[in-house]
Amino acid sequence: MNQFPLKYHGQMSAEVYWMGVDPTCHRKGLGRIQMKLAIQDVRKRGMKFMFVATLHPDVEYEPFLRTRCFYEAMGFGYAHAEHFSADPENPIAYYLRQL
Repeated sequence: MNQFPLKYHGQMSAEVYWMGVDPTCHRKGLGRIQMKLAIQDVRKRGMKFMFVATLHPDVEYEPFLRTRCFYEAMGFGYAHAEHFSADPENPIAYYLRQL
């Protein structure tokens, strides 16, 4: 069972749609456990890639700095940016991981 929502996109990839750990529980391995369970689930389904979307690194907002560091530590790499005219102050960065 997933510990957080995943979206499956076709036969090749899955997206970590949402993930969170209470800040009082950070740095205790809970996020790593959740991500490892998600990776196992995605691999069992035969997917080749996982990706996450988060606030772009150009936006200096400390909580998302920690988020991006976590994803990078889990093997995700910056792959693509998207800017929306409706919300130009919050560009999105996509991080990809090959399984």
